[in-house]
Amino acid sequence: RDFDPFLDAALDAGLLCNVDGQLFYNTNLDERNADKRKRKVERIAEGLTGKAFEAYVAMLLKGSRKFANFLSNIYPAGQHPEEHGFGETDFLAYEPVSLALTLISCKSSPPGLEHLESLLARKAKFGGLFARTLLCVEYGVTEDREQTLRSQCQSLGIGCAIGDEITSALGA
Repeated sequence: RDFDPFLDAALDAGLLCNVDGQLFYNTNLDERNADKRKRKVERIAEGLTGKAFEAYVAMLLKGSRKFANFLSNIYPAGQHPEEHGFGETDFLAYEPVSLALTLISCKSSPPGLEHLESLLARKAKFGGLFARTLLCVEYGVTEDREQTLRSQCQSLGIGCAIGDEITSALGA
């Protein structure tokens, strides 16, 4: 039961509720407004997938032999991040051996080309010419989609780690 600590944490955080030994999204069934319930379900799903995956990557970075330090949830200074299409950068990590910054993006499933191009813009903004990028993807969905993603990353100069490869890519 490897997921027990994860499910216990989700229960403690109020994302899930236990009803007669079965776990359900904690959507507050008394809520009559369908739009509010939908937004609540979306927040719960994001908390159980994307946020949990980012927490896993942060744990690996803390124990990394490759990266000496990292920052999380980074936005460009002095700008509203959405105005320039940057959004949030998951991690910016320092690699002392190469004296380089690595911009790390976490996705629970393979992103599209637009996200990869956004990574290159963020890399230029945060780290300049010698910065690196690494895309960490929890799973590849299909073999064809995984191969396409790897090919796109390679042609753009973006590191790509999927599933079990993430641990070694982060030097954990």
